[in-house]
Amino acid sequence: SGENGALEPFALQAECTHLGCLVGPWNPLSQRFVCPCHGSEYKRDGSVARGPAPKPLKLAKVGIDEQGQVVLEKWTEQDFRENV
Repeated sequence: SGENGALEPFALQAECTHLGCLVGPWNPLSQRFVCPCHGSEYKRDGSVARGPAPKPLKLAKVGIDEQGQVVLEKWTEQDFRENV
């Protein structure tokens, strides 16, 4: 969820883009997702805050189905974290 508790329009795949390790949960003290294997750090939007990770975490589109359940779909839009 976002800073105000609302559902974000995107989800992050918790696979480090360095060597595929499982990234840890959000750390409220450091304000980062941290990979325990080699120390890569990611910001709230999944962009790289500190390497060795070469790319941001992969995105998934978040939606709500007819029953009110949260659903994830493949991200097909341009990555909003890239400099256009």
